[in-house]
Amino acid sequence: MKRTLVVLLALSSFGCFAKSATLPTLNKSMKDWQPISVIEDKGVITITLNEAQVTPDIYDSVSLLGICTPLWPDSQKTSYLKNIKEVRVLNKFNYSGYIFESPRAACDEAGKAQPEQSKIIILSHTHLAMRDDLK
Repeated sequence: MKRTLVVLLALSSFGCFAKSATLPTLNKSMKDWQPISVIEDKGVITITLNEAQVTPDIYDSVSLLGICTPLWPDSQKTSYLKNIKEVRVLNKFNYSGYIFESPRAACDEAGKAQPEQSKIIILSHTHLAMRDDLK
């Protein structure tokens, strides 16, 4: 019985470490934007920026430089963004912003493209978010 309990605890702790592997990398890459918070819940990362409005220019730079760039140096070996369904980039009120869907696949594809095409690829995986979309 004790052995089974130890095995279950060990397996669950590995799941916790795997879940949080993306957050340290993302926190480091988001440093320039000084987000209020970067949290993960059930495969959804929410980045709350200290901005009243997330403009298209802010989103472009956050998505390309803050979210995707850490993946590109060694995308085959990293688990960064692996189990993430979406990344929400929201204003300081968590009221509006953008939702970046399938970020791992989109970033992989954008990393192989030319700079202008990279923006298009990321935007093709993005939609606007308002409070009602965020529940």
